[in-house]
Amino acid sequence: MEALVRQLSQINIDVIFSSPLKRAVAVGNAIANDHKIECSIEARLIEMNFGAFEGIQRDNDAYQKQKRMYFTKYPEGESYLQVVGSIYPMLDELRNKYKDKTVLLVTHNGVCRIISSFFENMTLEEFACFNMKNCEVREYFLEGGITNEHFFKLRT
Repeated sequence: MEALVRQLSQINIDVIFSSPLKRAVAVGNAIANDHKIECSIEARLIEMNFGAFEGIQRDNDAYQKQKRMYFTKYPEGESYLQVVGSIYPMLDELRNKYKDKTVLLVTHNGVCRIISSFFENMTLEEFACFNMKNCEVREYFLEGGITNEHFFKLRT
């Protein structure tokens, strides 16, 4: 985490939002402390609910099959479409509220997959194969150069 804080120390960050999960909050707070700003909890950034597949190795055949059923809920969980229904509007809210600001979102791989699909055209296979490393940073610019946002995910 210290390496990430150092990496981001030279970037002007105006606002930080974090998933409410413990590791994301810890990283968000560390970066916020370095930038002398607050880290706000944003419930919509919580990792998607994989239901019966929570804790299952991601190379598991049953998980990989379910993962490609984009509009179907994971057993006892939620679907990617449900997550899109909360993440896309949140990104639009950020765009409207934080014009000309740099916003850092601290979140998780499933949510990052949705965020990436907001900014980039992805085939279904690219969507299924999307992955970010722990504390990886990705930078996205909203249309018109109004806002830039940095996204990274943490595994919990």
